[in-house]
Amino acid sequence: GKSGKAIAMVTQYDVEVYQRLEHLLGQKLPECKMAGEEEVLLLLERVNEAQRLATREVKEQLSTRDGNRRGRNKKYNDDGDGDGESAVRGEMKRGFYAGGSGGNG
Repeated sequence: GKSGKAIAMVTQYDVEVYQRLEHLLGQKLPECKMAGEEEVLLLLERVNEAQRLATREVKEQLSTRDGNRRGRNKKYNDDGDGDGESAVRGEMKRGFYAGGSGGNG
């Protein structure tokens, strides 16, 4: 097969299992230092914004599918309580989400 690299995210709760793995492999695996907390928090803002935009795009696609061109469907209206996001997730699990930019880009 093809060779490559794998990255394992290890928390304080995973250390024992990770050490057992190193013992079974017979070698110590190299440590990769990650960014500091301040940098991660800056990136978190960008990730949250991207997630919000993606959720909005999915809701718009769902509200206009099946010829419903009148605008938003009340079922997917998100007034901040999270119900809109759960409806989107439910639709995605059922396979209604087409993905991408909906052919607009």
